[in-house]
Amino acid sequence: MFSYLTQKDHLSLSGVCKTLHGIVEPDLYSRFSWMPDARFPPPFVWLLNNQNIANLSRTRREKRARIYGKFGPKPLLLLRTLLNAPELGKHFKHARFLAVDCECGMFTTLREAREGYFTGREFEQCQKIITGRKTLSQENWLQGLKYGRLDITLGLLLSQMTCLSSLEIRLRGNGEGSPPLTSGNTLFEILSDSVLAPGPQDAGLNSPLQQLKFLKVSVDEDDESAVEWYHDEDAIDIHHQVPALLRFPSFKVLTSCVSHPKS
Repeated sequence: MFSYLTQKDHLSLSGVCKTLHGIVEPDLYSRFSWMPDARFPPPFVWLLNNQNIANLSRTRREKRARIYGKFGPKPLLLLRTLLNAPELGKHFKHARFLAVDCECGMFTTLREAREGYFTGREFEQCQKIITGRKTLSQENWLQGLKYGRLDITLGLLLSQMTCLSSLEIRLRGNGEGSPPLTSGNTLFEILSDSVLAPGPQDAGLNSPLQQLKFLKVSVDEDDESAVEWYHDEDAIDIHHQVPALLRFPSFKVLTSCVSHPKS
């Protein structure tokens, strides 16, 4: 019965009592979608003048830590939740991400960064996740983590959704005429690492995405550089991802398409 309710309904029920929270928790965390409006892109990471915001956030007073929910994009807020309650990651079955490049950040001011970024403990957990995945470009990931790059947060978030069955990744150009690329993108790096270096599978927690069945790679229909790239057989690089994807034991369908920006 609860599976027919909306996520908003599940959220309301979860606050009634502990019993109902436990019942609706799998449905509450079964889906995640982050497809921001193309008219309002994420802030550039260089807006913070190359500040090490990992150190900056550690100056936040503990008694103020609870207000972090007011700062930072949706993926960061969810990642912080999963870092503190990793068992929730196994509930996610469907996810949709916008793939961003390494120029994207998460904050427009140093105050936002101080209040919204990881605590010291959470930062160390992220470092551990990165160094535990041997095929990642670890130096790049650790540097991006230190400076608050959004693409690193997205990759880390995907890595914690351990039981996904379907995933959509939306690709966009950078707004300056450059096409999107899958090669080197953190979301595709996590997918490749999960199948090439899966590591131990311990009770389903922090295990690779071995239940992934469906992957959809899409571009916005009004993104000229992305659509041109999509239709150019010599330029499109999705084929670089296919060998790794075919090694997922449950994988069935890879779809690529042009979609409406708001879909």
